[in-house]
Amino acid sequence: MILYPNFSLEFETLRNEYNTLCGKINIYKKWVIENWNKNNLQ
Repeated sequence: MILYPNFSLEFETLRNEYNTLCGKINIYKKWVIENWNKNNLQ
């Protein structure tokens, strides 16, 4: 039973945006680490 449907919908949207942002940050960190290693090996 959902007591606050508007709140839960807004929360779901925020959660999805947060997860998307975390995914982008992790991909960026991975890219930086890989490129850092390549540049240091040259």
